[in-house]
Amino acid sequence: MKHLALLLFLLSFHFILTGQDNSDCETAYIVCDLSNYSIDSLQGVGLDSSEGDNTCFSIENQSTWFKWTCTESGTLVFTIDPIQEYSDFDFAVYQLLGGIDDCNNKSIVRCNAAYGGLDFVTNEPTTCSDETGLNFESTDLEEDAGCDIGEDGFLRFLDMEAGESYALFITNFSGTGVGFALRFDGTATLVNENCSEITSDTEELINLEADVSIYPNPVKESTTLFVSDFSNAKSPMYTIFNLYGQRIEEQKIDNQYTTINLSNYTGSTFFLQVRDENGILGNKIIVRE
Repeated sequence: MKHLALLLFLLSFHFILTGQDNSDCETAYIVCDLSNYSIDSLQGVGLDSSEGDNTCFSIENQSTWFKWTCTESGTLVFTIDPIQEYSDFDFAVYQLLGGIDDCNNKSIVRCNAAYGGLDFVTNEPTTCSDETGLNFESTDLEEDAGCDIGEDGFLRFLDMEAGESYALFITNFSGTGVGFALRFDGTATLVNENCSEITSDTEELINLEADVSIYPNPVKESTTLFVSDFSNAKSPMYTIFNLYGQRIEEQKIDNQYTTINLSNYTGSTFFLQVRDENGILGNKIIVRE
């Protein structure tokens, strides 16, 4: 039901953003109003893969950037809502001290690496939700990896002054390639100049026709990847990433059932990405010792 509700919500979005030209601060989407946006998928880290080095999540995996300038002072909040349940999205907010075009002179003002998915040990949902962002209830400015007592995956709102510029850096730590819905709100007004070119083509939303499942999970040595509608899958393949976003295995899917040997990776958690020409799906695999 959550996936259906989110799809219907995405269809009501003002803008659907596509492409991977916005994975660096220098090439960020320019936000001109507090609208709703959607990123269908995330695939790369752009030309500068070191942008996550000094953040609370340390590593840039699959990312995108947004920038804006405040023209009338006020508040700003946003919510990042993953298209796929239990995807782990981290973010950092910077104040661009030299203006919207100066990414070299920026200061981090919010950072969130809290994980709102399944607990790595119990495989049960954490107290943080899938959604993350800024809201009016939270008071903290940073939440580190995990979901500690008292954390909810949200940080304190921005109170912006006219003329200030900011950047929002979002990364899919899970490495699943899946995108997100982004909802802005608040009382501030943004400069309406040099806005990013965007389209409203809802056909760009992920639509992987082949239903995918893995069993068993958690696993000790091997698991089976099942593609229920394999005949309609177009050039399917799977990729496995570790918790640091590093690719450890990638193979073509030649049959409806594919055995994946994980005996060399005991005692850890991995992310499985399944893709074909229609889109991308992802899931988490827990390998027991």
